[in-house]
Amino acid sequence: MKLDFAPLPQTLPQNIEVEEILLGSLMFDPNSIVKVAHRLRSEAFFVQAHRLIYEAIIDLFNRQKGVTLVTVTDYLIANNNHDRVGGMPKLVNLFDQVVSTGLVEKYCTLLLEKHYRRQLIEISDSIKQIAFDETRSVVEVADESERLIFNLNQVKEKQANLEPVSDIVIDTVADLNDTVKNKGITTGFNDLDKLTGGIYGGDLIILAARPSIGKSTLAFNIAQQIAKTHDHTCAVFSLEMSNKQIALKFLSSASGINSHRLRLGQIPPLEQEALMEAMAEVSALPIFIDESPCPTVQHICSEVRKLKNKVKQLGCVVIDYLQLMETSSEFRVTELGKISRSLKQLAKECEVPIIL
Repeated sequence: MKLDFAPLPQTLPQNIEVEEILLGSLMFDPNSIVKVAHRLRSEAFFVQAHRLIYEAIIDLFNRQKGVTLVTVTDYLIANNNHDRVGGMPKLVNLFDQVVSTGLVEKYCTLLLEKHYRRQLIEISDSIKQIAFDETRSVVEVADESERLIFNLNQVKEKQANLEPVSDIVIDTVADLNDTVKNKGITTGFNDLDKLTGGIYGGDLIILAARPSIGKSTLAFNIAQQIAKTHDHTCAVFSLEMSNKQIALKFLSSASGINSHRLRLGQIPPLEQEALMEAMAEVSALPIFIDESPCPTVQHICSEVRKLKNKVKQLGCVVIDYLQLMETSSEFRVTELGKISRSLKQLAKECEVPIIL
């Protein structure tokens, strides 16, 4: 007799018992719903019937209709889902499993962890399919794979779904009352901050002016002020200047010494002390510079995502300047449009203002 030692097929990560206990707890004690509603979406449940029951509970709760075994049953019947979830025996079984409602937050965390593992598996399958696609370049495959994993890490407990405006308005008003959260990042230029209220994460900011009027210097000064005033990490991608040229601009701004004289080494003894103090100040700033001469948008996105995961707070990203970025198409206008869209998406992903 030949024995078959082939491994059994693996099932997706799940915990049906916890799903049942959590649903029963929410019906048994509606006051516990508020502890999990802001974190838990129906997609986190593995069993489809449990998703339908949870959606019924949340909808009743949001409409202040009262959440009980009876109201949930009526809701499911009205929406033709009563039989789909297993009928009254299923709902009663959920209710009977409740021992204590004091652990609903722990149950919620367990479900989110299982859901996160299932999402990782799904993304792994997507990455495998992308890698098999020979029509895509290796750079595109790596960038798309990195983006999928980064996005998942950013929304472990915040699913990106359509949201009712009622929920959004409540959060918006709460933000308005939170003066710290509602306040933009000041740039150090008072008149500009009065007009704009500062710069905000997710913004793609374009500095437009005639050539040689100081756009690059303004962008670098904004990054320098954000790093100095707020102690936020800033990233500078310079496609035109070297890192030493940028450092020279930082030193000039910090010391008050003309950058042209600094470049020529025309520093009288009276200004030497100011230069040393500026050097100490600039050296302590959390600013990172990438001087790659012709970086692709994929390179910039990859570096920003890595930095975002490393630092406590990413203040801003400066790219100087857009027209020098490497493209893969002869149609520059179309390609630059794609690059701009990619950078706007990056700004939203990382919740950081990007200055072009």
